[in-house]
Amino acid sequence: MKQVLKSKYPDGERLAAWMEWKNLCDIEKCTAETQEILRYHAESNVARYLAKFPDVSRIFKRDDNWELFENHVLTTSYKMGSKTFGSQLIGKSYKDGIFYKAEKSEDPPLKVFSGEFNAIMRNVIKNVCPEISEEIDRSSKKIYISSLDEKVSDDSDTTYGDLIPSEEVYDPSEESNLSDLNDRASELAPLIFKKLSVLQRTALLAEAIGIGRTDGYLCKLLKISDSTLNDHFNRNIPRIMLKVIKENTVGWDDWSNGADKISARQLVLETRSALMELIYSWSSSEKNCESLLAYIKEKQKLQDDEV
Repeated sequence: MKQVLKSKYPDGERLAAWMEWKNLCDIEKCTAETQEILRYHAESNVARYLAKFPDVSRIFKRDDNWELFENHVLTTSYKMGSKTFGSQLIGKSYKDGIFYKAEKSEDPPLKVFSGEFNAIMRNVIKNVCPEISEEIDRSSKKIYISSLDEKVSDDSDTTYGDLIPSEEVYDPSEESNLSDLNDRASELAPLIFKKLSVLQRTALLAEAIGIGRTDGYLCKLLKISDSTLNDHFNRNIPRIMLKVIKENTVGWDDWSNGADKISARQLVLETRSALMELIYSWSSSEKNCESLLAYIKEKQKLQDDEV
């Protein structure tokens, strides 16, 4: 499950705010305290997610973010089941689904709420700003490798290239399969997250928001050389990711070696996306990440001024 965003508000107050909204279904009917807490949560998450798109981020005002989320979850219903919940969600609104998942999950409710909010708002942002939809998908699902022909392991014929998406990777008519893969990815991502060092998480966040490996700022911030940074991107991170997937996915060798290669590729992508959501949430409490966000905003401002 996705990691909860650390907040300036105590957990008890945040949980009470979510439960008040659950009962009233309208943030405008909630107390002033609840409105402040939920809008702060929405603003913090959306601002961090859109750090790479400063022009677009201006569309999302502080008092609008929660309303966009609220409207979506109240008017959209689940049309199919999932591997984790079977048919239990079919017909439920996304809003009811959030609290149903929290009730059934072993994770703390706030952790579930935060993860569901992030996943839903990613789609809302893509709907409101379709011009950045492809870039959002690309930045959150990119896999870093040194060579497409490099084998995943010495005892496998599968290469990293086999696990990179092709044009045939996802057929929209197979959404039930994608739903299963999403559920599996949400279980794998925290395992990978725990294996990654702070340096590796920070590096992934940096490239996701537009700070490339060749940008000297990243090496300076992390206090490492160019070659060490490239080793993390090209070998260490993808190997950690694929090792965890292999060790925790029954039948992975059969999948990745041809029996269902398309699903294997898609699982890697969905896991990568879920991992980045965890890293985005984690970044709010990391000083280095605050510096990254400030740097990319200043860099974008300078570019805008030059235009």
